[in-house]
Formats: sequence, C-alpha cells, structure tokens
Amino acid sequence: MLDARRTLGGVSEGGASGSGAVHPIRIPDWIREPAERWWREMPAVARLFVGLTALDVVGRSVGFLSPAIAWGFLTPLGFVTAFVPHDLWILLPALLIIRRPDAPAATLWIFGAALVVAIVEVARGPVQAILYVPSLATIGVLVGAAAGLALAAGWALLGRGLSVLAPRNPSPTVAGIATIAVALLGILIALYLAEAITAPAFGDAAYNQAVTLGKLAGTIEMVAWTYLMWVVIRGLGDPWRPVMATNLAGTGAIMAACIVPVTSVLARLLGAVGVDLSGGSGFAELFQIVSWLGDIAGPTLIAAAFALGLAEPPTPYQAPEAPSQPPETPSQPPATPSEPPEPAEAPSAP
Repeated sequence: MLDARRTLGGVSEGGASGSGAVHPIRIPDWIREPAERWWREMPAVARLFVGLTALDVVGRSVGFLSPAIAWGFLTPLGFVTAFVPHDLWILLPALLIIRRPDAPAATLWIFGAALVVAIVEVARGPVQAILYVPSLATIGVLVGAAAGLALAAGWALLGRGLSVLAPRNPSPTVAGIATIAVALLGILIALYLAEAITAPAFGDAAYNQAVTLGKLAGTIEMVAWTYLMWVVIRGLGDPWRPVMATNLAGTGAIMAACIVPVTSVLARLLGAVGVDLSGGSGFAELFQIVSWLGDIAGPTLIAAAFALGLAEPPTPYQAPEAPSQPPETPSQPPATPSEPPEPAEAPSAP
C-alpha cells in the first residue's frame, strides 16, 4: 500500500521532510534577491529613517514607545489617520535620498528641513509619553512647545528650499489661489493668537506660563506652515518638475489651507452654541470626514509628492564616476643570472 504522504526528494507535499519537520515558508528568490540588493544599495541615511519609520509604526501599535493605539475602538478612517501623515514625515529624508542620492548637496535646505521634521516627529511622542505624569505636566507642555518651534523651523526651511524651485511668476490663477489660502490661514493664525492671549488660568502659575508658551509656539508653527502652503500652491504648473508631483502637492496644500480654517472656526462656533461634534449623529460624522480631508489627507498628499519629485532640482542627477585605475603593466619575469663563460682551452704543446 502506497504511503498517503508521497514525498519528493524527502520532502512531503505538505512541506514536511521525511523526519516530520516542517520547513519554514521562504520568500521567492525573484522577490527576495531584488529586495536585498535594493536594501544593500540604499544609502545609510535612508536605511536609518526607513528603520525609524518601521520602529515608530511597531512601537505605537503595541504601546512600546508611546500609548498604544486603541485597536478595539479604531474605525477604518482612524486606522489611516493613526499612521499618516505622521510616518510619512519620518520617512521624508529617505524618500528624498532614495529618489536623488545627491539630495543633501543638490537640495540642501529641503533635506535639512526633512531631517528636522523627521527627528521631531519620531521623538515627540515617546518623550511626551515619558513626561505624561502629573508631577511633570509643566515640563511636558514645555517640551511640546519646543517641538512646535522645531517644526516651525522645519516647515520654514522646507518652504525656503521649495521656493527656489518654484516659478517666480506663476499664472494669475495660481497666484490668486495662493493668496486666498494665505488669507484663510491668516484667520486661523489670528484665532490661535487670541486663544494664546486669553488662555484660562489654572492654579499653578508655572503651568499657566507653559500653556501660554505652548499656544504661542503653535501660532508660530502655523505661520511657518502657511508659508509652506503658499510656496507649494505657487508651484502648480511648474514646467521643470514632474507634473504629477506638483499637482498632488498643490491639491493637498489647497485642501489643507482652505478646509482647516473653515472647520476650525465652525467647530468653535458650533461648540459655543452647544452642538456636539464628537460623534453619534450624521452631521457630526460628516463634519469629521470633512475635517479629515484638511487635517490628514491634505498633508499626506504633500508628503507623498516628495516621493514623486516635488523637490527635484532642474539639473539632472549624474552618478559619480568610478575612480580610474592605472593600467596594469605586464609583470616581467625576474632576470636569471647569466652563466659564466667557459674557460678557453689551453694551447697545445708543439
């Protein structure tokens, strides 16, 4: 009677050897080999930020680096917002240097800003989680304010670098849209500044000062973000950069600049009259979706546009030439010592 577990070369059809040990599932060579080669050829800085992004995703998923994500109460929309655009900003230096290995030299302002934004995004959560105790509340607020100022510097540097690539004289339509975006965000800046000045006082004077500083830092960050949105929108129609990248980033900037101020002002007005926007009603869910388009989808499109060449300079990338080696000279065999001449024969006697 034939064995029901027919084996081929000692391995059964179910993946077990003749001894009963199950072989691990192996990645096919046509996937594994290109992936390994791509990883080996990736610059060290890019590998660092790819690893930091993966660490952030895993750490926040299990609560290792910051409070764990509440998976049991997470909606499909919440699943997306749990990782983007936060992790895309951490990945930004890798995206720049993978697409353009000379990014640190060709786009110095942009790459430097990407480093600042990525470091703040990856460190802010764990540091604030450590300081999330009542006795360290003031220090936690000050750390958040410092993070806001660092992000403000990152957004300003990013806008400065992109302004060099953007056209100086965009079309009147594009320039008008950029002006409207700045005006709307200006309303939000004024609102943030008013809230910082009129912040309610608590019992601890040091904590009150820290809260005021935090709100002022948030206002400064919004000013820098407004400048970045203005520069990105003015890049629409740029003939020197990929159309897909400028259109994607411009769309995201318009969404972020136009939706966020409207929903922020509307949320404060509705809250003042007692309208609950926390969920449970059709209007509240619709309001959250619209807010998501400005808060999450817009910045996500901007971050993703860098992978498509938003920061691509007009000069094409030229890979460094391999150092030339001098031609090898054929080795000559060592000279053999010449044999001494044979002595002349003595003359014969007469």
